[in-house]
Amino acid sequence: MYQRLKEMRLEHGLTEREVADALGCTIQTYQKYESGKKEIFSNTLLKLCNFYQVSADYLLDLTDSLSPYSK
Repeated sequence: MYQRLKEMRLEHGLTEREVADALGCTIQTYQKYESGKKEIFSNTLLKLCNFYQVSADYLLDLTDSLSPYSK
């Protein structure tokens, strides 16, 4: 999951600070999410899904499908 977070951020051309601001957390907290040093709780996972417009399964690396409705 953590590698996927970084991939998504880079694909969207975003900085860690931009994503942290969108999540309402500090850059240090976001860096810990992306490095796997801090657990991501469901409310933050939901924010990330909405921010990137992808499914939780995609962010959790359970599927390569961006949307739960994709085939």
